[in-house]
Amino acid sequence: MGIGNQAIYSNIYIKVIFGRFFKSNDNLKKVLKMILVNLQLAVKPDQLDAMKTRFINEVLPDTRNYSGCSALYMTENIDIPNQVEFISIWDSKEHYDTYLNWRDETGLLAEMAEKYLEADPVFRFLAIEKEF
Repeated sequence: MGIGNQAIYSNIYIKVIFGRFFKSNDNLKKVLKMILVNLQLAVKPDQLDAMKTRFINEVLPDTRNYSGCSALYMTENIDIPNQVEFISIWDSKEHYDTYLNWRDETGLLAEMAEKYLEADPVFRFLAIEKEF
């Protein structure tokens, strides 16, 4: 099944969203409160490979396992050189804020900005309004 495909099994309505099965409208309502976070990073050209290696090996596994994170993708913008973007799905904005505060308290945000970034990060928060 793909995203948004529907099926009826034993009179139970099942909907697949982001690879998860939901058996009730209550769970579907929870999904519609979830947010997508798009974090855009302009990385110093000479630090791109080092930054990606560190994120893949150290940062992203902890992010994906953090409470409230449902999915996490690291991408490169094909139109803008040295632009790395992260797309993540969170149970709520509050979950993401808690996660980001933790990262700030550990000093990771300041370290990453100083070592790897050419510009301030851009955060975009997108509320899921409707699933099709």
